[in-house]
Amino acid sequence: MNLINWDDVLPDDAGAVVAFSSLSIPDERDEFQHSVAEIRLPQGRVIDVGWEHARAKYVVTLFTDEYENPLEQVECDDPQSVVA
Repeated sequence: MNLINWDDVLPDDAGAVVAFSSLSIPDERDEFQHSVAEIRLPQGRVIDVGWEHARAKYVVTLFTDEYENPLEQVECDDPQSVVA
């Protein structure tokens, strides 16, 4: 497994800070590994990547301040789609 190097993915001028990440390609998760990555953006925005084992989907959520009030949310089938 190769961990994703977010510095290679995120634009240099994005002002993004990777709080944590365990995303790799290939990515093998069990039902207890829900938190995948958190990327903090300027203006208080956060990208959260989670794993939903029951549906076998990655869920990428963009939010400001509260996760429960997402600005946008998409589902991805594989780690390559998360990074794209």
